[in-house]
Amino acid sequence: METVDPKAKIGDFIQSKILKFELLILAIIVFILILTFLNLPFVRLIATLVLMTVSIFYFFSAFATPANPGFSSIDLFFNKLTALGCSVSVIGVLFRIQHWPNGKTMVTVGLITMIISLAYIIFQKNKTPEIEIFSKLILVRLIILILVSSGVLYLAI
Repeated sequence: METVDPKAKIGDFIQSKILKFELLILAIIVFILILTFLNLPFVRLIATLVLMTVSIFYFFSAFATPANPGFSSIDLFFNKLTALGCSVSVIGVLFRIQHWPNGKTMVTVGLITMIISLAYIIFQKNKTPEIEIFSKLILVRLIILILVSSGVLYLAI
């Protein structure tokens, strides 16, 4: 009888949904940030709910079983690091727009983690272009979240 880790089961489910709706999720994050700058009523509450949900999704996607059986242990590590970095960065963005303490630190840690992950993914793509280790949507996610995180980090919100 095969035992399945509950975290992996949840991670697989969430990872499949995230990859299907990745561009919509990123568009919602950008839209929430634009609404936050407009200071509309209830936007900060909506931003809290949406960004916390997205962060939880990214966190649990780190525990998904790899789709490619050719993943090495370092590829698996960077896959988990990418998802966790995205989660920390989204929480940091939430803290920054809500003016809660340590938001800048979380955005910085998430940003550094995502930049390291992006550099590794690009290195792997150049090293072995025929092997599809990371999805193109993960690259898009990293680039957009790096831009959003660096914008929130350096803008006076």
